[in-house]
Amino acid sequence: VEEQQGTLPEQLQPKDTIAQTITDVIVARADMLEDHFSMVVSKDGLLLALPMLLKGYIPTMDKLPLFLLRLGTEVDWENEEGCFDSLGRELAIFYCAEPPVEPVNNTNDDPMDESVLLQQQQQQQQQRYKQEHERYLWQVQHLIFPALKSQFIAPGSVAKEDAGYVTRLARLTDLYKIFERC
Repeated sequence: VEEQQGTLPEQLQPKDTIAQTITDVIVARADMLEDHFSMVVSKDGLLLALPMLLKGYIPTMDKLPLFLLRLGTEVDWENEEGCFDSLGRELAIFYCAEPPVEPVNNTNDDPMDESVLLQQQQQQQQQRYKQEHERYLWQVQHLIFPALKSQFIAPGSVAKEDAGYVTRLARLTDLYKIFERC
């Protein structure tokens, strides 16, 4: 929008230059990305593989362009510890399960005014949204929650009683005592 209106700051580089700079940074770090994160990047700058963090889970590919942009702008490539920390955070943002955004229907008050083509497009968008939403719910129920249940161990800083991030609801031993009385 700002580009069309001509209100972009003058010191901002063209988007092609920014994209090439980010591609060069990622290609230069391709060996490290493959060795430590199972991300495969070709010499031409093509992303060939992403890490499999959870078997069967596929992140929303709509977030891939932003992920690649943030790899070039938000990752501290100069400091080893900072690099692993910031790259891990960017992977977490990319792999974060988010529900799909429901499409906005641009309808007029007069239903006779809309074209048949517009109605068909809106129906297709709504159908696609329903499929994506069902996929999201399935992934949360069948992949993410079971993995959290079996593999998640809260770090001490998160699991402290006074922190309030992770709260113990019940202890198994206490439940056994209650059911022994019955």
